[in-house]
Amino acid sequence: MTTSRLALAYAGLLAAALCSCAGPPAAFEHPPLSAEALRSHVEVLAADDMQGREVGSAAAMRSAEYIAAVLGEAGWAPAGNEGTYLQNIGMAGFERDGALQALFEGPDGALLKADHGAELRWLRGPPVHVTLDLVLVKGPEDIPSTPDPHDALVLLADGRTAMSWLDEDRGQGWGALLIMGPSTEGMPTPPPKLLLGATNDPVLLMTRGSLPAALAAGRFDTLHLSLDSEEPVLAVNVVGLLPGTGPSDEVIILSAHYDHLGLADAGADRVFNGADDDASGVAMVLELARALAAGRPPYRTVMAVLVTGEEKGLLGSRAYVAGAPVPIEYTVAALNFEMVGRPDESLGGRGRLWLSGWERTTLGAELEAAGLPVFADPYPGQNFFLRSDNISFARVGIPAQTLSSFALHSDYHRVSDEVGTLDFDHMALAGEAALAVVDGLVTGALTPTWLPGGEP
Repeated sequence: MTTSRLALAYAGLLAAALCSCAGPPAAFEHPPLSAEALRSHVEVLAADDMQGREVGSAAAMRSAEYIAAVLGEAGWAPAGNEGTYLQNIGMAGFERDGALQALFEGPDGALLKADHGAELRWLRGPPVHVTLDLVLVKGPEDIPSTPDPHDALVLLADGRTAMSWLDEDRGQGWGALLIMGPSTEGMPTPPPKLLLGATNDPVLLMTRGSLPAALAAGRFDTLHLSLDSEEPVLAVNVVGLLPGTGPSDEVIILSAHYDHLGLADAGADRVFNGADDDASGVAMVLELARALAAGRPPYRTVMAVLVTGEEKGLLGSRAYVAGAPVPIEYTVAALNFEMVGRPDESLGGRGRLWLSGWERTTLGAELEAAGLPVFADPYPGQNFFLRSDNISFARVGIPAQTLSSFALHSDYHRVSDEVGTLDFDHMALAGEAALAVVDGLVTGALTPTWLPGGEP
């Protein structure tokens, strides 16, 4: 079956499943997604000359400009700043060399001046001149109930796990958060500038080398931290709008992040290409955008939101929520695309996707009833619902979930995440399923709601 016929079949399944309560949506008339077009986007974004798309870098800006050009060619209106597709997320930079001072002190008077790069990486936060008490946290139960700006939480887990212990409230009010990183081998090199989001978040640091073990052993109980020399750094989301024809102001968001990890410290291959993470998701959104613009006009307004700063703590999606070009309260659903470049064999292989937060909203059950090849997240222990950009929208009340086919492959956050590892036939097939879901959302046939206890 061709992808265009597959799209019609999926749309028919969805229409039949919903007709008893909402009436069938209008005929599905979008052009099919193309494996070749998906490949072309990934090849641009994950090329070596994009240098890993480090947030705030010149290469990341080139990526943003490419994405903006594709949206423009597809017929989407610009919805960023000053009539452009680019939304400045308001970041600042600090010269790395000489600006950061981090001195760890032990109860016995031992001192360690941490080197930025070998032992410590500044991930985000405001300029500071503070002395903080270190509080060891082995699990979420160890987090004190009342935040103290004079304390730094030492979260004894990798970044993804550690940050899943902190919801929006529990992560606020501390002087700093320290997460554990691996050894320096194969890690991204610190950028020339330390990039900071325009948020009220505490300082976020990644400890590296021998420092995580020393902290876990309780060798240090105090951190003296200082950072100055602020100057602006341009980091942008890319935002396009496809106006709806309906009488309401309802909005659907389609999102993915285009930033990645930049360059490794050393090695024959230093580029973190990020083909699956998340050039694949960006390519999917771009081709969905093309299909939507080429088909019948949507009933609901659609925003394509390609964000930066996901790898730095969801900075771009959070900035979008804070400064959405259309008031965020008009958004009725958000669908995020993260790592859709390879099939998950546990779901049955090519063309199948999983949905994060399946148990949190009504969307999963509706897609299951329609017989679409979209399944519950098979990796609940990974906390993917809390780890991707959908959570930024969910935390302001929007039913927001992520579609993915990530099967925990070993190339995640490695320089081996290359274009040649992706299956573009899988992406085209999965894209047809995604297009049926999106069509249901933009026609008004689907309106996900939170299930009891599902809203974070």
